Amino acid sequence: MTASEKHYRNLMEELVERTLDEYLAKEPDVCSCAKCRNNMAALALNQLKPVYISTDKGEVYARLRELDWQMRCDITVAVHKAIQTVAGSPRHS
Repeated sequence: MTASEKHYRNLMEELVERTLDEYLAKEPDVCSCAKCRNNMAALALNQLKPVYISTDKGEVYARLRELDWQMRCDITVAVHKAIQTVAGSPRHS
C-alpha cells in the first residue's frame, strides 16, 4: 500500500495536538521546540486509546465522541502529564 492509497488516520493525534497547543500557549516557560513537542505528543498518545477513522461517516461519529466529557478529561490529563514529564527532563539538547 502506498501513501496515496492510505485512507485512514488516527483522529486522537489531532485531538492531542490541539490540546497540546492550548496548554503550551498557557505555559511560556515550557520548551515547545519540535523535539519536546513530539516527545509530549508521543507520551500522551501512548496513554490514550487510538480513534482510527477511514470514512466521512466515521469521522462524524468520532467527532461526536470528542464531545464526551470523559474523553476530553482523559486527553487533558494525558497531555498535562506529558508536558510535566518532558518539561522536567527535556531531551532537546
